[in-house]
Amino acid sequence: IRQVITACLREQCWLKLTSKDFFIHFGYDYYMYIGSSLPTDSVIETATHYGLYCEQYSSPYTC
Repeated sequence: IRQVITACLREQCWLKLTSKDFFIHFGYDYYMYIGSSLPTDSVIETATHYGLYCEQYSSPYTC
C-alpha cells in the first residue's frame, strides 16, 4: 500500500481508498482528503500531534 500511496502523491496514478467509516482521496500538490466517522476535533488533534497540517474541508472527489 505504501508504494501505491507514494505513486498517488507523485501523480503517477490516482485512486480513492474507501471503507464503511473512512476514506482517503488524493488530490494535487500532495493534498490528501481524509474522512472518518470519528469526531472532527479528535482527528485534527491527532493529525496535528504528528506534524500534519489539516483543516475541516469536504473532499472534491466524493461521489
